[in-house]
Amino acid sequence: MAQVEAIGIVKNYRKGGFSVPALRGIDLVINSGEIAALCGPSGSGKSTLLNIMAGFDRPDAGTMSIDGEVMDFSSEEKRRTAFNSSRIGFVFQSFNLIPVLSAQENVELPLWAGNVSAKERQSRAIDMLTRVGLADRAHHRPGSLSGGQQQRVAVARALITSPQVVFADEPTANLDGATARDLLQLMQELNQTLGTTFVIATHDERTIRFASRVLNMEDGEIRQ
Repeated sequence: MAQVEAIGIVKNYRKGGFSVPALRGIDLVINSGEIAALCGPSGSGKSTLLNIMAGFDRPDAGTMSIDGEVMDFSSEEKRRTAFNSSRIGFVFQSFNLIPVLSAQENVELPLWAGNVSAKERQSRAIDMLTRVGLADRAHHRPGSLSGGQQQRVAVARALITSPQVVFADEPTANLDGATARDLLQLMQELNQTLGTTFVIATHDERTIRFASRVLNMEDGEIRQ
């Protein structure tokens, strides 16, 4: 079953008065339950494609759909709504946690938009932190957590709404070998137990070996 579908995605950037192509008509289908790795060198277009699939950026041409529903790129607000929906989660390379909030409060954040009660937010956040092995760090702020622990908090936050698809941008880039391996095993476990689809932009060989499907990108194109 197709869960994420891109049709004819084109993206150009302006540089020094010239148009520089980033994506050259991408056609792509990600099936439900896959762990798909978008791999390629810096500048290949993988992060640009990931951001468009997650609704963070707008293509110059083409359409994106999640579970058959076409994403509306007509306004910033509608793209944010798409990201905040229960369908999509996102894991950032730099963790993107709010320093003044505890791990639990960071994980709770996506639930605020859905008018979830404080009691339920707290219960779901603790449950998700337990799943990622950090229940005992629930009240610690990001500055007192290791890089691997911060990334686990970021994964918990991405999963708190039980999304069907989680997009991750270089999630192991700032982690040492053992910590990266633990994170990848965690994502694989969540994929198997929750059925979550993962789409990961990476040039990390560890992540590429872990994926169930590898899509090679070069010069804004997918080259299988």
